[in-house]
Amino acid sequence: MEKRRELREYLAAADLYLQPGTQSVTFMNALSSGTPVMIYPHISYEPYCNGCEFLVKTEEDIVEVLKNVLSTPEILNEKSIAAFQIAQKYFDVKKSAAELYR
Repeated sequence: MEKRRELREYLAAADLYLQPGTQSVTFMNALSSGTPVMIYPHISYEPYCNGCEFLVKTEEDIVEVLKNVLSTPEILNEKSIAAFQIAQKYFDVKKSAAELYR
């Protein structure tokens, strides 16, 4: 339990989450914390790509995103809001349970 709480605290404090692989629970935790994500444009992410993400394929793409964030930090605020909205839409346990029992 302590490790989970610690992970949530780190994700909430992060400005940006980098997910090198395919979708994971940590990716979902980042969105739920309102943390924008930097991800490879993998098909598993498509439902969640709605303004919260930076899509990167190469190391050069990563560098460009970081430069962009440093020169325009307000973009993180916009993506943070989008991340939280996506989490509310897709990861709300009560909504998911209600849909299962319809």
